[in-house]
Amino acid sequence: MLFSSLFLHVVLVRSVVAENTIQQICGGLTGVLGCTKKIDIPVSAEAKMCPNKVPEYVNCKTKTKYRYPCPTWKKPGRMCDGWTCVPGTREKWVDLPCGIKIITKKVDLCGMVRGAMGNLGKQIIEKAGAMCNCFPQVLGMLGDELFKTVENGVDLSAAVSTMIKNVIKLQKCLIDNGFDIKDNRAEVMAGDLSPAGGWTVLTAQEVDIATYGELAAAISPCFVGACDLDLIRSFFTNYLTNSQELMADKLVVVLNGWVNIYDNAEQKIISIGNAAEDLVAHIKTVPSKIEEIAGRVCEGKACPNPSVSRFIEKVTEAVTTVQSFQDVRTATETILGTVPKLVDLTRSTIEVAESIPDAKYFVELILTGKLTKVTDILESIKIITEFPKLVGQLQTAISSIVDFINKYGDGSESATALLDEVFSPAWETELLDPAANISAELRDAVLEIQEVVRLDVQEPFRNVTGAIRALEDVLDTLPFKRGRLSVKSDVSSYRRWSTVSMDMPCTRQKRAHFEVAGFKGSFDYPEFYACLYGPKEVPWPNHHIPYIKFRFD
Repeated sequence: MLFSSLFLHVVLVRSVVAENTIQQICGGLTGVLGCTKKIDIPVSAEAKMCPNKVPEYVNCKTKTKYRYPCPTWKKPGRMCDGWTCVPGTREKWVDLPCGIKIITKKVDLCGMVRGAMGNLGKQIIEKAGAMCNCFPQVLGMLGDELFKTVENGVDLSAAVSTMIKNVIKLQKCLIDNGFDIKDNRAEVMAGDLSPAGGWTVLTAQEVDIATYGELAAAISPCFVGACDLDLIRSFFTNYLTNSQELMADKLVVVLNGWVNIYDNAEQKIISIGNAAEDLVAHIKTVPSKIEEIAGRVCEGKACPNPSVSRFIEKVTEAVTTVQSFQDVRTATETILGTVPKLVDLTRSTIEVAESIPDAKYFVELILTGKLTKVTDILESIKIITEFPKLVGQLQTAISSIVDFINKYGDGSESATALLDEVFSPAWETELLDPAANISAELRDAVLEIQEVVRLDVQEPFRNVTGAIRALEDVLDTLPFKRGRLSVKSDVSSYRRWSTVSMDMPCTRQKRAHFEVAGFKGSFDYPEFYACLYGPKEVPWPNHHIPYIKFRFD
């Protein structure tokens, strides 16, 4: 009966907590469940053994007499007596499973409760200060309409400044008493502030509750015609210095990455120029070499075999097409001058990202009504308007390099195709065809011309086109080359709250099932678990993250 009444006491306490007000709860937090009884808890099971008669096999239960011949010289008909065993069974007593025995151990009830509750007494004592002092004040504050404007950051009046001071005090009280503040910041960061979709996101200093209070304190005197210019300058200089440092850190990483790309592109342009110079040096000797080889087997422009004539015509066409790329060297000198312009423009972008407007600019925002809520802070960040202009200048500057790639990169396809035709296996097939009646001397001349084209035209030309493709690959990593700039600036706010709750000891009946040797059994025992008062969610003012994000579509 003591055991049952204790359980009833636990359940009743839970029920009362769920229905009472916070004042009644605080009045009832005197005493902790006292429990000294031990209870049985199942830990395992074993088979219950009972004596049973069972048949046992015996090899020689009885003996049977028989006669068998055993002759001698004197008595050849002699018979002898013999015995043989007859097997059978006999009864034997043995212990066999006849049921199941559940093994239990004694457990201290008080220890079970403390284990389930995480030291119930200590926890309640630690949280009593918050539950019975701060929490009633918080509940009263939640009903204030002004609190709702603070929660969303849409008010910067003097009253807001006072409200925020009270919020900060109550937040600290609950935190100090073990009630943490949770938020959905990670969710917000994964939303508008996520780089998914190719966005580069730059965030300003987060406007937490303390910063919000400082902002309201700096601005609110202006609403009654008593601006404190020093206070305004101080706040905005500090805030925007921190914001610009945060934003500049990310932007500088991006822009320095662009500068590295420019440096890489510069090296690729130099490589193109060197490859083009090498091509010019080789290809200028090719016509004379081909003419010399052809002259050994042909009379003038006429060769004794039409297949060889067609081959030489194809070689001439390919070489002439490649010769049009001899001006690549001069073109690289022109586009090489574009790189310093790109570097200078990018450096200027970094300077804009790190610059802070004059203090008069902030005062003007307030006096003209452009700064009345937290989100208006974006008005003071000039990079929002300047960055798109600078990117447009970068796109204009890089166009000469893009035009170079389009001209010589795309134009190389026909020359490459003609060179491939010079080395087509079809020539070898045709030259070896007996019906063509081509001499070994003519075949050797064709192979010699192919070798000249390979060494002095194809390989140098591949070096040029490969270097152009490498430059194109480098420039493709510049986002502003690929498309139109999209910019979005806004303020993302995330929710904050505390979950106020009190652990109470609750119990439920649990049944353990066992099976041994085909026998089943069960054992009912109490299981304790922590049940919460509430939980009661307390909202706190949002925190705000001003941001700029951009991408190139």
